[in-house]
Amino acid sequence: MYIREDAQETIARNQTFHRRKTPGTALCLVRSVKALQSAPMKPLNAWDMDNDWRAYLDAWLEYQLGYFERRAKLADDLLPAISPWYGIAELTAYCGGAVAFEKTTSFHLQTIDDIENPPDGLFPSDSAWHRLVLDGMAHLRERLQGRLYVKLRGAACPIDIVNALRGNDLFSDVYDAPEAVHGLMARAAEALAAWMEKQYDRADHVGGGVISGFETWLPGRRFGHLSEDATVMCSPAQYREFARPYTERALAGFEGAFIHTHSGGAHAIPDIAAVQKFGLMEISSDPNAPRAVRLFAEMEEALRGKTVILAVTPKEIAENLPLLERNHTILWMDVETLSEAEDALRYVRRVLPAEKPPVS
Repeated sequence: MYIREDAQETIARNQTFHRRKTPGTALCLVRSVKALQSAPMKPLNAWDMDNDWRAYLDAWLEYQLGYFERRAKLADDLLPAISPWYGIAELTAYCGGAVAFEKTTSFHLQTIDDIENPPDGLFPSDSAWHRLVLDGMAHLRERLQGRLYVKLRGAACPIDIVNALRGNDLFSDVYDAPEAVHGLMARAAEALAAWMEKQYDRADHVGGGVISGFETWLPGRRFGHLSEDATVMCSPAQYREFARPYTERALAGFEGAFIHTHSGGAHAIPDIAAVQKFGLMEISSDPNAPRAVRLFAEMEEALRGKTVILAVTPKEIAENLPLLERNHTILWMDVETLSEAEDALRYVRRVLPAEKPPVS
């Protein structure tokens, strides 16, 4: 039995929110309640993922189930779901090369030493990382017995893939070897398109949509999340030439996507927003950079028509209420206690309801 008894109401609320796109409405996802978190799992680098990935995923499932069970009565807009998670490397590692595990995440190591002579074996149609993620989704579904949905893991956009494979030398390659960069970007776009299709086929389809890697429900044939993180390192002109066309190419088979980017790359946000299929945009607040909600206020016109996803505090909602009342937003909250989560949810429901009656 699914872990939230009000799942159908929650799905219906998400569906109405996305269908009507009414300004001044918001979904509220309480993504973390610190007091309900379990003790940390065994570190990632203590597992032999080549041989023990099933045992690792069983432990990951129990860890996640315990958390979702403790918050099952919280009536926010998050649909509890799970995907394989081995750090961040799997967002790009299926394209080839080695991975290093740390205690709490993983990293895709630089593989290309010469941009004009990349090694053989890049962009395989099948690899250990395809199996870790895709077979991992099937393994979790078998163990779940309907208690959680299986969500998308997510992926990285082509420029992030090439950045992982080449390292930050990529940002001098755009001057020294632009044709080689374009060639790799085209291969990355093709690999990403296939990767999204495979994940989409294996995820649970819920209420006419899927659940993204960040627990956000996506209507129709959409994918999420997609990371455009490397934009922090390039100029808007470079993004327009070397990144955006390949992201658009990769998305050709989908109705749209949920994009994740960073406040540290604010200079590129208007150009990212110009990608028509990026209907949902999450701006992550970075250290030593403006808070995402402040950037939203500064770039409101560029983000017009998007569903903007923001991690905010109740205080930030109150301080920016006129901005939120003019727009269509999904609000993420991280709180300390369950009572704090319930108070915050009541406040959001009052000032920014998930749906309003249609205008007659």
